[in-house]
Amino acid sequence: MTLGFRKHARGRTGRLHTGASHPAPPRTAGRAGLRSLRVALVIAGLAVRGAQEQALGAVSVTASLDTSAVQVNEAVTLSIEISGAQDVPPPAVEVPDGLTASYLGPATQVSIVNGQVRTSVTHRYSVVALREGTYTLGPFAVAYRGQTLRTQPLDLRVTAAGTASGAAPSAGQAAAAPGFRLVLELEKSTAYVQESLPVSAVLEVGNARIDELRYPVLEAPGFAVEPFSQPLQGEEIREGQRVRTARFRTRVVPLRPGTLSLGPAQIRLSVVVTRRGRPRDPFEQFFSTDLFAERRPVELKSNTAMVEVRELPTTGRPSDFRGAVGQFDLEVSAHPNEVKAGDPITLRMRIAGPGNYATVEPPQLDGADGFKVYPPHAAASPAESERVYEQVLIPLRAGASALPAVRFSFFDPAEAKYRTLVRGPIPISVLPGESAQKPAKVEAPSRPPQQAPETLGRDIVYIKEAPGNLSVRGARLYRAPWFLAFQLLPLVLYASALWYARRRDRLHSDARYARFMRAGRCARKALGEARALLRRGAEEEFDAALARAVRDYLAAKLDLPVGAIDAARVADCLRRNGAPANATVAAERFFALLEQVRYAPSGPGAGERHEALRVAEQLVAALERQRFRDAAAATVALAAAACLARGAHAAAPQAAFYEANRLYAQGQFQVAAQRYEDVLRAGWESAELYYNLGNAYFKAGQRGLAVLSYERARRLAPRDADILANLRFARGPSGRPGDEPSLWQRLAFPLAEPLTTDALAALASAAYALAMLALSLRALRPAAARPAGHAALLLGVVWVLFAASFTWRLWHYDLARTAVVTAGDVPVRFEPSPDGTTHFVAAEGSLLTVLEEHNGWKQVARSDGRKGWVPSTAVTPIESS
Repeated sequence: MTLGFRKHARGRTGRLHTGASHPAPPRTAGRAGLRSLRVALVIAGLAVRGAQEQALGAVSVTASLDTSAVQVNEAVTLSIEISGAQDVPPPAVEVPDGLTASYLGPATQVSIVNGQVRTSVTHRYSVVALREGTYTLGPFAVAYRGQTLRTQPLDLRVTAAGTASGAAPSAGQAAAAPGFRLVLELEKSTAYVQESLPVSAVLEVGNARIDELRYPVLEAPGFAVEPFSQPLQGEEIREGQRVRTARFRTRVVPLRPGTLSLGPAQIRLSVVVTRRGRPRDPFEQFFSTDLFAERRPVELKSNTAMVEVRELPTTGRPSDFRGAVGQFDLEVSAHPNEVKAGDPITLRMRIAGPGNYATVEPPQLDGADGFKVYPPHAAASPAESERVYEQVLIPLRAGASALPAVRFSFFDPAEAKYRTLVRGPIPISVLPGESAQKPAKVEAPSRPPQQAPETLGRDIVYIKEAPGNLSVRGARLYRAPWFLAFQLLPLVLYASALWYARRRDRLHSDARYARFMRAGRCARKALGEARALLRRGAEEEFDAALARAVRDYLAAKLDLPVGAIDAARVADCLRRNGAPANATVAAERFFALLEQVRYAPSGPGAGERHEALRVAEQLVAALERQRFRDAAAATVALAAAACLARGAHAAAPQAAFYEANRLYAQGQFQVAAQRYEDVLRAGWESAELYYNLGNAYFKAGQRGLAVLSYERARRLAPRDADILANLRFARGPSGRPGDEPSLWQRLAFPLAEPLTTDALAALASAAYALAMLALSLRALRPAAARPAGHAALLLGVVWVLFAASFTWRLWHYDLARTAVVTAGDVPVRFEPSPDGTTHFVAAEGSLLTVLEEHNGWKQVARSDGRKGWVPSTAVTPIESS
């Protein structure tokens, strides 16, 4: 029996019956997939359009004052808003004589309205009125990407204090002033010259939330003032009421006698205006973290304290008194206690107790007959309230039984008299030795020698003005899971190319296989042509085309002759080959339909032909095992949208960076360093941030922390000339670099030094991906096999270069346990004990490799291989999370 439709004799009536009714296959899954794809593409389009608008949108600037009328000594907030950009540095603001202006910080904003992304940054300034009058502020110039924009001018009216200003106070000012007070407290009002006095600046806060709290600025003519410590938050009873306080502590040292005024202290902060909402615990909201609340600047002044400063008495002053003022104690020890003549003995002297250590000098020996004495030098002190000195003595002959006594004189302000502490003599045992008559020359560790003065001055390069690209602290490209997963894609591409090439070659060499693989495509094309014939009303041509399409398709798929296609043989072949059940059902229905059409009293109508076409399409689809790809396409589009959206993140905290820059420019280096550290503690980092932090520590006299910050900056920007220059300057003549590559390492890994680890990882990944792409092209295009092979070989060599440099830098920098000495010059001992023998002294700022840790000690190694133990607090690792 041949597959086909036959015309029946006219005059007979009948219809084509197909048995049970079968519904059409649902299309909701495909529509849902297309709908997901459409939504994903819309999301991706919005993200791209927002990025383009931020990059290319029009930039405009406006200026505003929170009030147009103030009184003398009141502050008003000036806001300069730049719409359409966020990377605009704060513009310079010049105000008329009679006003002062200071920068408060930036505030960024991102909004999406009807698919439009709007970005802006607002730089805020505090303007304080010093004299009454009417002033015009601006216009202010803002420079951005080569163009200069100007704001409109603003008018400000200043009236005398105590008069009506003509404008009602704002909600923030009205709520802030009554509950705030700054009090300057001294432990005593009388002191001696060079006596260290504890001073506290206590900020009292009412039921308000504060933000952007600055450190107090203390007016202290005639005093030396130490930086204020971190504020201690708490509650205190004042005037019979419990109030919340923030206590700042410091110490002042009077420099001359007389009645000196201390204060007032000034402090600036921002008050967060209370918004409507559920009540909260006010103490928990002492410092606000609400980024969208309104803030009002407040400036407070404390009281002024008078200090009666007395001159140090001359009566009873010891002859060895050298200016130390305080309440000190002296501890003396020697090691070793049993030596041979000519061997060195280390005398350790520790001074502890409250006092002014700026005037403390090493104790003196009561005679040293029979000893060769070297000058004392300062050793590392575990605490700020003590000083440790070490002095080397060499016995010249055997028989000495004691080291000379140690004397230290100071003035005790509590008892108002001089005191002299004497410790020793310290018993020792000196045995005869070969070198007793001619002791060996032993150089005691000392501070680096003073360099000869130069004609040209030298100093570190100034700080960076902008924070650079702030990124998540500790985030590295080579650690990202997506980056590691991406390395599998080129391999998958190459494997797919090989599979496709083998399939193509088989299609050309195996006719039966080619016929089998192309059957589905040819059948779908033939069914499409049959559908077109049915729409045109060509019924006879449609019948022939449909029969031919199904016959040729089944012959190719089942490897049967065209004339052998019948219902029984096709069903048997489908079952033996494990075809899907719906394919067998569709084939049986099609042949049953064919039989009914053949023996029907009249020819099939339009409904029967449509049903036949649908059954044929169902048969082809079942045998081809089609997969719905809509869901996969939607998933890929959503992933692309997620990657685009991943670049949009919350604006980095730049306010603390700019505030630290301002403090640095004012000479408050220690406070500026703390503000830079705030950005690091918030989880952000950049080479510019570490660089500025190193400058602040260097100016504050903390060379070890400066070298640590410069080293961290060098890890992120190894080619920055300013970072390298300041690092060399901070290391000084005694700083050992320790991590510089040797000559053979520079030749073998030439890119390890000038590029970062992330850059090397990205370049190696790109070379690897391009090499796999070239190999894939070589497999797919035989005509281009030779040039593609050469390109793959060249890219392989480039990949080896990048990968080798990446591996070396990763091992020697990122994974190496390198640490910087940050606690002054540290003695490296033979054992993890304070009494261990000193092997060598590690200079502050030098680099050491940490080998192991044990009970609060770390075993370290120097670049020359010398090892020893130091306290864990004496060194800080460069790589930190």
